[in-house]
Amino acid sequence: MLIERTHPTNREPDMHQSRRTPATTRFHSTSSPSRLTDCFELKLTSPLIDPDCSWGHVAAVAKVSPNHGSNLPYALAEIRVADPYVDADPATHRTVNAYIAGIEDRLRLDGFDPTVDRVEAMDSSEWNPYTKAWLRSKPVEGLAVWRTMVPSAEALLYLTNPQVGTVISNRRGDTATISPETVAHFRFGDDAIGIRDRGVAMGYLLADHFAQQGGSAPLDVLSLASGTADPVIGAAQRAVELTGRAIRLTVADIDGRALSMVRNNAVRQGFGGAVRTIRTNILDPALPDVLERDTGVAHFDLVENMGFEEYLPEDGDELGAFRGRGLPQASAFTRRAFDLVKPGGALLSGNMVLDRTQSDFVFGVVDWPLINARSEASIMRVYERAGLLGDPTVKIEMFRVRNASAGTHLYNIVKATKPDTSTRPARVP
Repeated sequence: MLIERTHPTNREPDMHQSRRTPATTRFHSTSSPSRLTDCFELKLTSPLIDPDCSWGHVAAVAKVSPNHGSNLPYALAEIRVADPYVDADPATHRTVNAYIAGIEDRLRLDGFDPTVDRVEAMDSSEWNPYTKAWLRSKPVEGLAVWRTMVPSAEALLYLTNPQVGTVISNRRGDTATISPETVAHFRFGDDAIGIRDRGVAMGYLLADHFAQQGGSAPLDVLSLASGTADPVIGAAQRAVELTGRAIRLTVADIDGRALSMVRNNAVRQGFGGAVRTIRTNILDPALPDVLERDTGVAHFDLVENMGFEEYLPEDGDELGAFRGRGLPQASAFTRRAFDLVKPGGALLSGNMVLDRTQSDFVFGVVDWPLINARSEASIMRVYERAGLLGDPTVKIEMFRVRNASAGTHLYNIVKATKPDTSTRPARVP
């Protein structure tokens, strides 16, 4: 997924232009480069164990009672996801977690705060010492090539489907074979687990929504800023299997290379529904017209933007990422996405949680762009300003997505359901 500008354009936007000049940073490492590299070396004690399947499943769904008995203007529940990689190989999961914890201890010892002392370098010459040490450690073959993909949807694809021996290539033509140590990062880092959990939870919510609706007509699903669409294709496929309903999936993104991979992902996952790809700027006010022109559909049974809201600013956000870049407020985008939903349909949106684990590693070592991880109150503020929370006709539900195997909680999903006007009783004159 690439962040998109608000202005219509026929060329790829330069998403990193505002980050070309590195921020002032403080690197106080007392270790020599060689010692720092040694600190960052991942040593696996046993071969990786492959699971029987690569897709997790929902282990349980439970309602959550608000703290202190307070009343919330929305429903709150927790979706617990069983992860096949952690279940099959708990020893390597523990090894990777201890390794990342050691790296974060190193950052704290050096006084490096990733939310303040950032470079967000696009070029390897600008990487901070910790990123360099991580990528130069042995034997993480393929990791440096993967890092050049950050923060694209292609980088996420390797987290959703981490396989040993895969040959990885970037847009510059660099190629490498992915080593077991690199795959261990992709399988067992909290972010990788959270991204897979988010996809599993989305599939559950999508299937559950359609099962409650009933009927047999084909369903139209719109995925916004979907990149390679790997998670939403998996979610749609599981919804087809659970409901027996045909699904027509429309995938909209500005990244042409990612969209070219969508059909391959659909074939790999065995998705039998129709897939339409539209290369467009989803922040363009003309998006509804573009969708209707290219698909013949004005409103969709379900719209999802599972990983996009956190890349938009909202006044009052705790981290304040992406301010001053000409991007709309998250609440404005959420409202426009909801307007694409047909009566009785739903909008699914995901947002990283503020109190997530391994944030120093992700934002300080992987150097993924700082995003707007939000508290539950901040997430709900987006929906209140969008005019959805507080509207008595709109049903708002928040789902905490927790990994039942690892115990981690990285994402919340909000489901906003539009009232089905076709089922309302007629007014009496």
